[in-house]
Amino acid sequence: MLKINRCTFYQNPITIRWDGWKDDLSGVREYYIEVFKLEPNRDDRLVETKPIDPEFSSTVPHHGSEMVLNYTPSGPGMYRLDLWLI
Repeated sequence: MLKINRCTFYQNPITIRWDGWKDDLSGVREYYIEVFKLEPNRDDRLVETKPIDPEFSSTVPHHGSEMVLNYTPSGPGMYRLDLWLI
């Protein structure tokens, strides 16, 4: 389960939590997280402002318990978070 706390001010860190992920056959070694800032394009669709350059990325080793990561956004807006299992 992935949980993200409510953020009302962009100066405050966003706490990202997840747990309960396992794969008995192949195993989970680590997680890779990317955060992209979204902005409206000329068609008013939200798209990544820098699709090949995430605003934030981190690799976190798997411990088998709840994982916690803090991230402070660069400014107000909409963001996309990608969480990869490795």
